[in-house]
Formats: sequence, structure tokens, C-alpha cells
Amino acid sequence: MTGWAILLDYVLVPGLLYLVASIAMNATVPQIPVWAWVIIFVAINTVINLRGIRMTISLTKALITAELVVLGLFLSVGVWALLQGKGRGFDLTPLFNPDTFSWPVVFGPVSVAVLSFLGFDGISMLVEEAKGGSAQVGRPCAWP
Repeated sequence: MTGWAILLDYVLVPGLLYLVASIAMNATVPQIPVWAWVIIFVAINTVINLRGIRMTISLTKALITAELVVLGLFLSVGVWALLQGKGRGFDLTPLFNPDTFSWPVVFGPVSVAVLSFLGFDGISMLVEEAKGGSAQVGRPCAWP
């Protein structure tokens, strides 16, 4: 029963995440319908998975580099703006405004975030079932 539940989890959660990401992208770029975003995300994920772990590593390094560049630009522009006297000083209202705060707005994205990281528990949970124990989990599979 547990195995079937885990399998169901690994089949349904990616589909749900594709749908949530597609709805978010449709809100950003409404000219592309939700179903087209789903196809785009599935195609990108399929190509990356078919190319193998080396492709995944290269892509991860490139995306982290791009994220750090964007973060650096954001911080640079922010510091430059503050040095120019722009802004209203230090204010936490953009982070928390009691007039517009609501719990449903917080818990909706939190549930999606929890589902996004659900797959990582599979390694620690299924290591006990692996032949050879935890030493075999990180090694490539040797097909008979």
C-alpha cells in the first residue's frame, strides 16, 4: 500500500506542479493559453531528463549563475537608488501590510511549495529498501 501511495505521489504531484506553473505563467503572459504552457513545461522537462544527469548538472549550474547575476544586478540597482536619495527610507510595509494581509494568500502558495519538495523525501525514505543499503543510493544503476 505504501509503495502504491508513493508511486501515486510521484505521478500526480508533477502534473499538479505543471498545472500551477502554467496558470502562473498564463497570468504573466496571457497570450499563451494554460494548456500550451503545460505542453512547454512537459517538453522541457522531458528533454532535460532524456539528456541525462550531465545535462541536468550543466543546466543547474547555468541557472544558478543566472540567478546570482540577477540578484547582483538587483542589489546594485537598489544600493545605487538609495545612494541617489530615492525611496522612502526603511519600511517593512512591502513585506507585511496588516491592511492587506490574509492567511489564505499565505497558505495557498505554501501548500504548493510543500508539494514541490515532496520528492526529496523519497531518497531518505526508500534508502532502506535499496539493495546494498545507503551506499548504493548515489551510485549508477547496473542493469543485468
